Amino acid sequence: AVQNAIEVVDIDKVAAKNADASATGALLDGREIGNLVFSPAGKPDSFVRRLAIAPLPNALQIIDLEHPEKREISITLSETTTLTPGKIVFAKEQFFVQVVGSSQVLSFQYINVPRGDHDFQLAPTNLNATSAVTDLATTGEGDKLRLLALSGKLDVLDPRIGTTAKVDAVSGFTQILQFTGRSPVDPNSTPRAALYAPGRAQIG
Repeated sequence: AVQNAIEVVDIDKVAAKNADASATGALLDGREIGNLVFSPAGKPDSFVRRLAIAPLPNALQIIDLEHPEKREISITLSETTTLTPGKIVFAKEQFFVQVVGSSQVLSFQYINVPRGDHDFQLAPTNLNATSAVTDLATTGEGDKLRLLALSGKLDVLDPRIGTTAKVDAVSGFTQILQFTGRSPVDPNSTPRAALYAPGRAQIG
């Protein structure tokens, strides 16, 4: 039987012509892979683990890139309906998954406790925005971590307790662009977010 798989190769070892640089395969239960999302690395606020996430219908297949020889982690998103995962965004010890066409946002907390073949586990919780979410972004870290969910309103979510604020009059926007810079009313260069919709001239 043909099974879909990912081969993980250590490029640094290949460049050094290391004899131990052979590829390590990670099977994905034979399901077709549409795309892979990699957790960011190399910055102080990067996600604590190097992961590759394959969004699948009603599931996430997760490969631990630090131990690709271990079996992938399979997460079913719902036992009662079929959810379609969309955009995935990361904080230092959490990642969040947009559910296409839904107000639901799935949160997965990294816990440094062994489970099965792995030396960590991912604890799921549900967050809810005002209506169907079109884009996600994270800002801050630690106790100040907030999730921005664009859903006709701009919902500001504290992952620990849910919605903490809502910004109205943004129903025409569908995307969030994060940047560091000044604003028309503030000359200081700080992290900011602009709202926009492809094909429209207006920016919020």
